[in-house]
Formats: sequence, structure tokens, C-alpha cells
Amino acid sequence: MKICKHCGMALDDQTMFCPRCGSASFREVVGHGYAGPSLPNDSYGSPNPEAMYIQQKLKALRHRAELPLFGVMIGISSLVLLFILFRSSSILDSSGYGGFFGANPALALFLTVVGMMTGVVGILYAVVSLIVSYYMLYAQTTSGAVQVTPVNFPEIYQKSVEYAQMLSLPYRPEVYIMQQNGVVNAFSAWMLKKRYVVLNAELVDIAYMENKDFSSVYFVMAHEYGHHYFNHTALWRNLLIMYAESFFPVSMAFSRACEYSCDRVAQLLTHQSGARAMMVLTAGRHLYKYVRTEDYLQNLLNRHRADEEVFRWIYNFFSSHPIMPYRVQALLDPSGKSGRIL
Repeated sequence: MKICKHCGMALDDQTMFCPRCGSASFREVVGHGYAGPSLPNDSYGSPNPEAMYIQQKLKALRHRAELPLFGVMIGISSLVLLFILFRSSSILDSSGYGGFFGANPALALFLTVVGMMTGVVGILYAVVSLIVSYYMLYAQTTSGAVQVTPVNFPEIYQKSVEYAQMLSLPYRPEVYIMQQNGVVNAFSAWMLKKRYVVLNAELVDIAYMENKDFSSVYFVMAHEYGHHYFNHTALWRNLLIMYAESFFPVSMAFSRACEYSCDRVAQLLTHQSGARAMMVLTAGRHLYKYVRTEDYLQNLLNRHRADEEVFRWIYNFFSSHPIMPYRVQALLDPSGKSGRIL
């Protein structure tokens, strides 16, 4: 019998990796009288002082507009849902046959129920399609990516465990590295009892290749962990707002607020502003270190031509992420206030 040194889970002698935390570091135990820590399957051990401090700070990091916009999204989605059910139940009346069926109340009631059931089937189809899309994305990811483990990319793996501990996540998100033909980006996603983060290989290059810049990679990964902490990727959350996603003025504003929230989480976890990580996403993995952030912001935000400002505002209005000048400006704001939604 042996014990995982990281999380304290008791394991068989034949086990190579801890199924809870993925660690390959064990402590041998003689006999079967081990009375070590009894931890639930989703725990990572006792929180350290830094994790406790982070837990106290996290709730205040959410963008002030995120929850109000989430409420608006739920309201819109509920109205659309009710409209679908009502429209399905009354479709025969709208087609001009209401008088004929009105003469037969039983038949009219039957057709109303059939119409409502049709609406319910349509809603269930949309829900199942959403769930299937989640699993297909995971299948695509695992089929074409390398999972971060204690053996492959151990530095990133260790940070993934550390961030999960600090955020007290119910499941440690798996981390994958995937080649994306030069695109520097990352995303987070959900599966039943599983969370995962995908880092594009072009982003991870800056840690292992020319710049040896792990801190920027850690900031981006911590940002994605923020999405899991705030449940932005959870199925229940996306089902609640599923029918509001097409209302772009609201859904895009909500998405931008979520991005700001996760940037604040990344700042707290990594103890850095994140401005350099944003330059990686803007100037690319080779040139970002030559960008002076202050000059970048000055050249973009200190222009006072009305036409530039108007069209930049319009572009931001229809974007799922805050445009980079607004985002960097929020990251560098010493007051830590919420970034610009509009």
C-alpha cells in the first residue's frame, strides 16, 4: 500500500499515477493500518494560508455588471421559452383552423397538447444538441492534443494543481496543449464531472522555447481557471441562457463582463498585472517582449478623432471579449475597478 504525497489518497501498490490529482509521487506504508487524512474524492487537501486569503478575495473580483446581465439573459431566455411553448400550442389557431376545431373542444384540447409537446420536443432537442456539442469538443480535444501530466510539461501541471487548490474547485481541470496553426489563444470547457482547459501550443512556446516566459502562460491558464471558478462553462448555466445567446447586445456584453472577471482572478492567482500576457495575444509570441505597454495604450486611447472612437466603440459593442486597449487599461488600473463594458 502507498500514499500519494500530494493529496494523501491511499493507493494500491500497482498504481502508477494518483487518480485524484495525477501525481506520481508516493510514500510507501507498511501494513494496512494507515490513518492518514480522510479526504473526499474532490478535495485537494487542507487549504494553505495563501489559498484562504484568495478565497476571501475572490467574490469581490466579479465584474459588477456580470450578475445583472446574467439575470437579464435568464429573463430573455425564459420569455423565448414561453413563446415557443405558447406558439406551439396555438399554431393551429394562427393557421386559420381555429373556428373548425373550436366546434370540437376535445379535439381542440388534444391538438393544443400535441402542439405543446412539439414545443417541448424542440426544446429537448436543443438541450441534447448542446450537450452533444460539449462532448464532441472534448473528443476533438483529446484526439488532437497532449494532456499536461506530471511527466509531460510538469511545470504547467504543478501550477494547474496549485490553482485548483487555491480556487477550491470541485474537480481539478485537465489541461491540454493543442497546435492551432499559429493562433495564440486558450479556452476552457465543461463535461460531466470534468473540467478542462486547452492552451494552444503557440502560447506554450513562449515558456519552453525562446523566451522561457512561464509567467505569461500561467496568467492565461489562471484566466481560464477563472471561468471554471465562476461556472461560466457549466452546463446548467448555459442552459439557463441558451435562448438569449442570439440577442447579441446583451449576450456580448455579458461575455465581456465574464472576461473581465476572469482577468481579475488571474491577477490574484499569479501576482502579476497580466499586461504582458495580453501583449502575447496582441503582438504574437515572438515580438511581444518588445512592446512597451504604456506607449501601446497612449497611441490607441489618446486619439480624439470622433470617427475612430465611434467605430472602436461599435466594434467593442459586438465583440465577445473586451477590445485589447480596454482590457489592458483595466488590468493596469491600480484601483482594480471593473473594466469598460461599452
